[in-house]
Amino acid sequence: MIKWLVGTGLILTPYMILPQGDNRSPRMVCAALIALSLSLYALYSKGLKPFKNKWLLLFIAFLPVSCYFSFPLDARAGGVVFGNYCMLQACLLYGIFGLMVIAVSNLDFTQNDMSFILNTAFWCGFVMACYVLLQAAGLEQFFIPIAGEGYFFGRLGGTLGNPCIASAFIAMLIPIALYLRRYWQAVLMALAVCLTWRHVSIVSMILSLSFYFALRSRRGMIIVILLAVLSIGGIGYGYYANNKAKAIINEVKADSGRIAAWTLTIKDLKDGATIKQDENIIKIARKPFTGFGPGSFGWLHNLINGDAFEQAHNEFLEVLSDLGLIGFVLAALALLYVFRVNTHIGIDRQRRAILSAFLCSCLIAFGFFIWHIGSTLFYSALFFGILHKVSN
Repeated sequence: MIKWLVGTGLILTPYMILPQGDNRSPRMVCAALIALSLSLYALYSKGLKPFKNKWLLLFIAFLPVSCYFSFPLDARAGGVVFGNYCMLQACLLYGIFGLMVIAVSNLDFTQNDMSFILNTAFWCGFVMACYVLLQAAGLEQFFIPIAGEGYFFGRLGGTLGNPCIASAFIAMLIPIALYLRRYWQAVLMALAVCLTWRHVSIVSMILSLSFYFALRSRRGMIIVILLAVLSIGGIGYGYYANNKAKAIINEVKADSGRIAAWTLTIKDLKDGATIKQDENIIKIARKPFTGFGPGSFGWLHNLINGDAFEQAHNEFLEVLSDLGLIGFVLAALALLYVFRVNTHIGIDRQRRAILSAFLCSCLIAFGFFIWHIGSTLFYSALFFGILHKVSN
């Protein structure tokens, strides 16, 4: 039953398609429902075992503390309603997927179960890559391209509707393809990621694959280090010696306004801010330690700064804004825990692939809201939970 619930989540979260409208919210609801069902069934059938990642438990316990020190849930001021459901919705999602991580870590997957799960994940990623390649060839029937710059932007989104989301989804599954020895399929998946030209996904893919090969053996580690040194040297030489190379690098460095938004986010958290709504002026106190409350970035940042960022495009910075320094440190320690207990030379191939896939999602999280998307959040939570099985 468990593996079928997991398989259903792996398939539905990227491929559930409604005929009209944005599919992001329905997919997030689908991911949350399957995550909750998986967790409740695991509790019913297996019960709870000790869970040693105390930082994740403390992070979840800190959510109501952050709510308490943020705006009152029924607060109103002029035309701005602070009594928002976003805070409660964020707490619910944190709780559901946190419970999923704990439940997955408690499950005793057989090797057949793991083979089924990883093969299902791989095929979902490979089919997505194939569809992206068809879109790159100009073959599209079912999805309307979103407005965007250049030929590829907005057109290579697979079934996920956006190149940032599609490239992130495919990139994090390439280590799984390598583990399953699906080498030519992995090449096509990497090609699809590159064709989207989403820099965050491409760099994260390269770094996570380097990590995958580096952990194979000491020889692999040495080869990866040498290749990294040569690559950095070549890029540096090209930047200073070739104007075309310089133009390409400058394009990659373009941040689409992210850095400016990140700077404003830190400033608001540290110094407080002012909201002007019609004739009302509302003062927002600084909250560097407990943040503005779970889920607050999506509505508060825009009210304060008037830009188009509903997400920070940096999951860690958004946690810092929502939950302050305390929440940020707890989240960082919870993530670092699985790398500390799993990362060593000679790690077995299956665990190395899952760890590399999860690393890829963490790296993408520095430049994209990967954990605000139902599909990539479900996959990340699944991999995160499996990686806890090493120590539990």
